[in-house]
Amino acid sequence: MGYEQTNETGGYGFRRRLRRRSIRPSRARAPHDRCKPHDSGTNRNGKRVGRHPRSHVQRLSLKQDRVAVVRTNRAVVVGYGPTGRTVTRLLGENGIEPTVIDLSMDSIRRLREGGINAVYGDAAHRQTLQAAGLDGAGALILTSAGETDTTEVIRTARDLNPTAYVLARTAYLRDMPALREAGADDVFAGEGEVALAFTGALLNRLGATPEQLDRERDRAHRELFGAN
Repeated sequence: MGYEQTNETGGYGFRRRLRRRSIRPSRARAPHDRCKPHDSGTNRNGKRVGRHPRSHVQRLSLKQDRVAVVRTNRAVVVGYGPTGRTVTRLLGENGIEPTVIDLSMDSIRRLREGGINAVYGDAAHRQTLQAAGLDGAGALILTSAGETDTTEVIRTARDLNPTAYVLARTAYLRDMPALREAGADDVFAGEGEVALAFTGALLNRLGATPEQLDRERDRAHRELFGAN
């Protein structure tokens, strides 16, 4: 999900070295020179110096921007039922600070007493997502199915934070395309997951080998969720 701790100095250190090495060219570059990564001009001593093409620098900068968001150790969790509780615990145990949005004041009170950030409100409302700090979070995890307009939540979230990882849950397979179109990165459907669990249970009961289990589970997954 992109929450692993990584060394943040490598990419930025490279950019600093790049700026020190890059000298303004003393002549205009011909079009055919653009493909030469080490032919940008000369330094004050008359020696040629090189730099990476601008397109590469731009790609590096964009990649670093995306990685910086993924490294943000904060996530917003919508819903605090059984799934929400499990996700919140998992995030906390892996160094990710969760903020929970829920419509139960009892849940909000227990969370705050336990030292977990919690916001009372409907996630379909823009101000609720803002109060939860979604604009600075690395992920939005929608653990409830059918309790709110999930499609609208995702659209609003994408407007507030276009680069956040969005994980959504739905009850029905038929709703998955709409959630992906709204901007969800990953979607899980309850009836599909139950079908996969049934497949595994029945095959185990029938004495299937591990190879048969893997093959039939892959087949069931393709039938339920498509090739992807």
